[in-house]
Amino acid sequence: MKKNNLSINREDLALADFHRRLDDGAPIEQAFAITVVDYPECADLLSDSALYNSTLSLTTSIDPEIDAAAARAFARASDRHRPAQPSSLLALINDQQISISDFVGRLNVGVSVLRKLDQRQIIASSIPAAFVNLLANILNETTDRITEYLGQQPSFSTGSTFRGDVSPLPFNESFATALNTSLVSGEIGQDSYDFWRSHVDRDGL
Repeated sequence: MKKNNLSINREDLALADFHRRLDDGAPIEQAFAITVVDYPECADLLSDSALYNSTLSLTTSIDPEIDAAAARAFARASDRHRPAQPSSLLALINDQQISISDFVGRLNVGVSVLRKLDQRQIIASSIPAAFVNLLANILNETTDRITEYLGQQPSFSTGSTFRGDVSPLPFNESFATALNTSLVSGEIGQDSYDFWRSHVDRDGL
């Protein structure tokens, strides 16, 4: 029990020293870097406090070893605070309690395009920025996280079959090609096609 009390006291002292340096006018990164050297076992606690007070940017060079210690602690804290990568677009749609028909209607695309996006079978660099922004907005996500998801390796199409000892590679196609397929199949009308095709042309994709 005494050992636990000592540990709690060390954490309290670390936070007190950190905030005292802030009150004295030290930049957050400097206050953090100096305090973490005195209380290395409290690095995670201090980095959480630094992140709460401000975005920590380790730009002030104090001492290489201090900077390195601060950078390692900040990296650990950043990893803990970073949201997990979405498992699929369909999971995000379900989280937002949106039906598939409503979702594709708001996106102005067909279900086949959504399926290909979910399985990363559309080349990410061929997708217009306006579409990615709309997708992120509907899903209440950041454009960076959606862009990162769409840029992952493609997965196999659900229900696809193959023969032989070697399975085929997942296919990739451009956003424009997926749109055209959706138009030809009757999933979307000419107006929807023309709308997104104009964004493809505008972005030079």
